[in-house]
Amino acid sequence: MTLTWMQAGIIIGAVAAAMASGMSYVFSTGVMQALGQLPQAEAVRAMQAINVAVINPLFLGVFMGTGLFVAGLAGADVWHHAEAANPWLLGGTAVYLIGMVLVTIGGNVPLNDQLATLDPNALSADAWWAYARPWLAWNHLRTLAAAGASTLFVLAALR
Repeated sequence: MTLTWMQAGIIIGAVAAAMASGMSYVFSTGVMQALGQLPQAEAVRAMQAINVAVINPLFLGVFMGTGLFVAGLAGADVWHHAEAANPWLLGGTAVYLIGMVLVTIGGNVPLNDQLATLDPNALSADAWWAYARPWLAWNHLRTLAAAGASTLFVLAALR
């Protein structure tokens, strides 16, 4: 089987979106639950540290790089095949950009920014869960969106 450059790119996008979904899935199904079992000052300290540590090229390369990569692929597809652009690629790109990138920027990051200002030694009684509940809701959405985008990219590669 010979792949075109577009098919190879779409497959890379599918794998990268699946990786991004997996990163979010781990937080939804394990990390946040584990932190929730700690005393809240420890949970807040740990999440503050995580939020600093994930700002690195490997994490951002998968998370933001995937968005940029698939947006570039979709743009190239529209440019070269304006009336016959791959609808699965366009749909997957929209789902990823809206459901992963924009949800993160509009939902998770503002919560992380608020958490960064908290003093773990001077927390209100429910400070951790006031942060974790909405953060998890946004994260569940990111997980599903990236998985859905990955699925759409697989369909796009098969087209």
